[in-house]
Amino acid sequence: MMSFNFKLFWNNLSKAEREAFSKSAGLSEQYIAVHLRYARKGQRLPTIMKLHKACNKFGEKVTFEQVANYFVK
Repeated sequence: MMSFNFKLFWNNLSKAEREAFSKSAGLSEQYIAVHLRYARKGQRLPTIMKLHKACNKFGEKVTFEQVANYFVK
């Protein structure tokens, strides 16, 4: 299984795509940029589930485990 780098995914989104992704995940752009992009702190299961769903919606075909592993290091 290949690893998933959320930071790369996020950084490759345009400003408009980031806004749409944030809305789709039910999180603010600022929260994603500060807390999630660098995986500075562990995330709760509901947040990881939202991110997984939003990533797949935006064409990034990743498994739940790949997304979860990004935040559990």
